[in-house]
Amino acid sequence: MNMTIVVAAYRLAEQAMRQFLEWNQTVFEKNNVQVLMVTDREVDLPYGNCLVYPKQPRHLSLPRLNNYGIKRAEGIVIKSDLDIIFSDQILNHINNVVRDGYVFIGICANIDSLAEMDAKPWYSFKKRFWGWGACVAMTRHDWGALHGYNEEIWGWGDDDHELVARLKYQSCLSLNSFYPLFHMNHDQRKSSEAEAFFPIRKKENAAYIEGAWYEEAWGEGKYD
Repeated sequence: MNMTIVVAAYRLAEQAMRQFLEWNQTVFEKNNVQVLMVTDREVDLPYGNCLVYPKQPRHLSLPRLNNYGIKRAEGIVIKSDLDIIFSDQILNHINNVVRDGYVFIGICANIDSLAEMDAKPWYSFKKRFWGWGACVAMTRHDWGALHGYNEEIWGWGDDDHELVARLKYQSCLSLNSFYPLFHMNHDQRKSSEAEAFFPIRKKENAAYIEGAWYEEAWGEGKYD
């Protein structure tokens, strides 16, 4: 089945987009993986396609951007953050396990350089795994059945937590694959907008995560 990676790269993220492709372009080309980067402006990329989001949301909303890209993807749709490092093994695993009704969720291990991926065996990272949701893969059909990301979630991180909670507790989809992948360490940077709104919206986000519900009609929302 064809694989498409969707990345939300918004608001002056061109440098991060190019870095993501520098890390991953070779393995993407080798495995015939398509890339859709949802951005706020046209960017000339060395690989993949730039999908310009047609509206300027008032506040940062990665779920809206991810949904916009996912709806336009085909086959196995992999939602990824910009700081994830892929390998042949990871892509082969996703291709083998994902089909209608079966979902892949990556569990991240932090690294400081690409050299660490080859210098250490997998098990040496087991105490450095954190969270999940930075990379989630399922068929386009199943993304639709799940209604995609909860567009009421603001900011970043909580959208992943809410999606995984919904998958675990309210979805009939099978989480048959939790698999380690690599996340490149970086400084946490927040905009002035995030500093002002994040504490307030985190409380609102928490209510969605605790309830793990989202019933917006897929394909009929105002952000199509």
